[in-house]
This record gives sequence, structure tokens and C-alpha cells, in this order.
Amino acid sequence: MQKHRFHFIFAACFGIAVTLFCSLPLVLPLQMSTPVGLKLAHIAAYIDFVPMVLIGESQRFVFHIPLTRCTLLALVFVQCFTVGFGLSLLFRRWRSHDDAA
Repeated sequence: MQKHRFHFIFAACFGIAVTLFCSLPLVLPLQMSTPVGLKLAHIAAYIDFVPMVLIGESQRFVFHIPLTRCTLLALVFVQCFTVGFGLSLLFRRWRSHDDAA
């Protein structure tokens, strides 16, 4: 656990940051006609793709989730935590490769 402490902290911070970014269109009443609102909605839609598919599949099997918005944000966090963990491993390997050379 001590060996991967940095990776878990980086992954948690990355997951929280991206989850907060994706929750902006849900929380803030932005006008979708503004260029900033449109860009934010498009970027959040690309990040939310896999969690939205998982929520859709759970609805298909008559497993209704009453807290769909909370489940979506939790799945976005899990997805981005995994991506952040992989990025931290990649950065660590890249950095240790430069030290060895």
C-alpha cells in the first residue's frame, strides 16, 4: 500500500476534479445557447459516455435506479479514478526511465 500511495492520491484527485467538472452542467443553470455552455455540455457528454451506457443497460434489465444522477456521478468518478491511476503509473514509469538513462 505504501508503494502505491502516490498513485492512489493522484487517482483520487483526478477522479474528483473530473467528476466536479462533469457535474457543472447538472448543477449550474447554464444557458445552452452560449458558446461556453455548449462547449461544457459537449465535453461532459464525451466523458459521461461509458457511465451513461452502463446506466442505460441497468434500466433495460428492469433494475430501476431511483438516484440516477448520483449513480452517474459515482460511475464517472470510478472511471476517472481508473484513468488517473493508469496515468500516474505511466508518469512514474516515464520518470524512472529518465532517471535510469
